[in-house]
Amino acid sequence: GFYLNELLLKLLPREDAHAALWDEYEASLGALAATASPAAQAAVLRRFEVALLAALGYALPLTREAGGGAAIDPDARYHYAFDQGARPYAAEPAARWPVVRGATLIALAQSRYPDAETAAEAKRLMRDVLDHYLDARRIESRRIVADLQALDDDR
Repeated sequence: GFYLNELLLKLLPREDAHAALWDEYEASLGALAATASPAAQAAVLRRFEVALLAALGYALPLTREAGGGAAIDPDARYHYAFDQGARPYAAEPAARWPVVRGATLIALAQSRYPDAETAAEAKRLMRDVLDHYLDARRIESRRIVADLQALDDDR
């Protein structure tokens, strides 16, 4: 919940009401509270991140390639250009954009993560996309969670 609050505070303009986003926020908090499964909680976070970006006008095109509009191939790899969407993978030119499997883009669009690899890749992609829109503002809850996990690992 702290992470969701921090995203809202750092990305939403002050005094700008987003009723639909508030409903998504409320539903996400309820879903987080209702499950102890890390995989289910991660899916809730990804769904909220996608909804937040859409509410801000940065909807992620996840089912069609940028430019030509071809359907995303789950077996292909793509560069994800933050302001454009998925572009077919090319080893050289788009090194500044994250590389992601088509299956992961489709999983984000459907809010369904069939395996740990897809869930982890979706998390990395969303982190990269959010960091792009956050500019230099850091999300402190990420650091806190990492610190807590390190303490738990030390036991």
